Amino acid sequence: MNTYATHTRRRIGRSAFAIAFVAIAASASTLVDSGHASALGRSTTHVKLLPRNQTVGNPEVLQATVGGHPAATGMVQFYEDTTPLGGAVEVTNRVATLTDTFDLGSHTVSAQYLGDTKLAPSTSAPVTFLVGEPSDTRSDLQYHSIPPMPVSAWSASTPVLLVTNIGVVAKQTNYGARTGTATVRIDGTTNYVVTVTKNRVVLELPNGFGSVGAHTAVATYHGDSHYNPSSAITRRIAITHP
Repeated sequence: MNTYATHTRRRIGRSAFAIAFVAIAASASTLVDSGHASALGRSTTHVKLLPRNQTVGNPEVLQATVGGHPAATGMVQFYEDTTPLGGAVEVTNRVATLTDTFDLGSHTVSAQYLGDTKLAPSTSAPVTFLVGEPSDTRSDLQYHSIPPMPVSAWSASTPVLLVTNIGVVAKQTNYGARTGTATVRIDGTTNYVVTVTKNRVVLELPNGFGSVGAHTAVATYHGDSHYNPSSAITRRIAITHP
């Protein structure tokens, strides 16, 4: 009886030791895993939209920039609200890009960087944009001589600069810069097609209007995928000196 009791105590002691060993090993493993997680660098993710708003039927470009050190690798998943937009996109030179077409209306998107072996995951702030119809524009043609002087002092050969500013009608969506071309018509017969730059069209007449008398100038913006065409009012210029 005593021998059995002693044997039983020894078995219990070995079991307790084994349990303690497993617990210590598990604790050590947890510390290693925790240390690996804490060693991951911090990342940041920001989303940029190109363009900021878009017209219906045209693609929107979502660009996620991932910050952190070292440079991020891995993948980014884009979302509209909580719905994934396609599959994850690879990060190249810290940037992941997705091009998609959205329905008419307001949309909110975000991007989640999924992390890599060096950087922890991160999620961008949500960004809201509008998909709408093309906006109406207004064109305003102004003119002056080079150098500036009163029209009454102009001659037939005075150099003239015609500048047409192309704006967006009030309460219409601004989709960014106006692009495309405009036609400037002189005296109803001579047309100059000019590229829109920085929301305006500039036409120089280095030899002036060429003759004494009444002259006209009008500009018509042709529009682009975001903006509707518009025409400026006709300007009338009287040249009195040969």
